[in-house]
Amino acid sequence: MLAAVVSIGLVAPLLPLVPVRAAALWAPADDIEAKRAEARAIQDQLDALDERASLLDEDLNVATIDLARAEQRVEESQALTRDVLLARDGARLAFEDYAIELYTGGGTTSASAVLGAATFNEAASRVVYGTVVAESNLDAYDRLSALETDLVAQEATLQAIENQASAQRELIETQRAELQRVVDAEVEVLARVEGELARLVAEEEARRRAEEERIAREQAARLAREEAARRAAAEQERRSRQQAPAQTSTAASGTAPVPETLPPPPPASPNATRVIEAARALIGTPYRFGASGPESFDCSGFTAWVWREAGASLPHSSRAQFASLPKVARTDLQPGDLVFFGSPIHHVGMYVGGDQMIDAPRTGSSVGIRSINRRDYTGAVRPG
Repeated sequence: MLAAVVSIGLVAPLLPLVPVRAAALWAPADDIEAKRAEARAIQDQLDALDERASLLDEDLNVATIDLARAEQRVEESQALTRDVLLARDGARLAFEDYAIELYTGGGTTSASAVLGAATFNEAASRVVYGTVVAESNLDAYDRLSALETDLVAQEATLQAIENQASAQRELIETQRAELQRVVDAEVEVLARVEGELARLVAEEEARRRAEEERIAREQAARLAREEAARRAAAEQERRSRQQAPAQTSTAASGTAPVPETLPPPPPASPNATRVIEAARALIGTPYRFGASGPESFDCSGFTAWVWREAGASLPHSSRAQFASLPKVARTDLQPGDLVFFGSPIHHVGMYVGGDQMIDAPRTGSSVGIRSINRRDYTGAVRPG
């Protein structure tokens, strides 16, 4: 304690200089730390906006596909309605011709009432119509009556389908407007990032991506070990059944059942090399939500475009692409396969080997090569 007091006494004449030196030494560090904190906050905002924009973009793509299907149903319903209308009109003309024949032939003077009716139902409601029917071919009457009923039902169906299509169009406009607001916010944030702050934001993003990739690699290695163990167990089970087909089942013997695995994937597409070349040629093309090329792309627009170059038709939706193609285990990935991310799925890229993919990720970026080692990796498929 005495030594401490003596030390303080010895340096007392220098104390006025210490704050100056401390300020000189620590102010820049504090300023840098403040900028780093700001960079972290900006990156948080960008990550959140990017996630939201990716989900909205995929929702918009799905809604657009649903609208195309609704419009196709409208066209089919319109065609069917026209067919029923023509058939009804034909049947009515035939029936009216018969009524004229009855009238001119003296069959009934009341037949003119049928011709004076504005609609079939009006004519049918008249007492005289029963006389006409009684004197005519009942098959013609039944056909006309059935077609009138069919026409009413078909017109109601058409109206319902048209209402659905209209609602889908309104949904798309709402989703597009919301997505545009998110994209505008993202662009606004990016516009504020410049100079030293831009460097710090880039460093923060790189740090996060590196950490995410490390965690994802560990997760992928664990899943690969589990997949290898499942396959080994399945192979052992297969051999055991071949060697002793008459033995009791695994449930009866107390052996735990083997977990299900993905079926063997189809062979790698012979067009994969051509598709990868087409994808590499697009590196640097800017991202734009909802775009399907060639001047700009979103993620599923990009994968659909490059595979179209090889003759494969893929929907412009990452969820639809995942749902419509054969699944591939991560351990079986081959160049040209499509890899998916998010829950629900909202991103897709094309695997090119070495845990790398080519994708169109988000606003402010462009088509490029990136790692598939992400914590939100969902699965993979293999186009033909």
